[in-house]
Amino acid sequence: MILTATIVGKSQQTYTHGEMLGYNIGFNTLNEATGYMINKSKEEKLGKAFWKGFYKGAIGGCVVYGSKQMVYQFEQKENYNMLWSACIVDSVGNSMVQNALPHYGMLD
Repeated sequence: MILTATIVGKSQQTYTHGEMLGYNIGFNTLNEATGYMINKSKEEKLGKAFWKGFYKGAIGGCVVYGSKQMVYQFEQKENYNMLWSACIVDSVGNSMVQNALPHYGMLD
């Protein structure tokens, strides 16, 4: 606990919007593409499994990024009573990403 408290990290406020977009979409895309290839059926080709995971991870990452942008906009306007909508959008985006791995539908 003490060790992690001394590590200096970059907060989300110091990232540019492009970096945040790249991290959210990039990491989710690579994770899902890799996981989809690992969990593919025996009949499915490796390249097809990669692209299925790739686009599902990218869509989910875009939704997660959208929730972070909602939080940023609420902070700029000091309208904190609407933050629940950002939580819901974030949950939907994470659900889309996590449902891609076991080959569920994106919104199951």
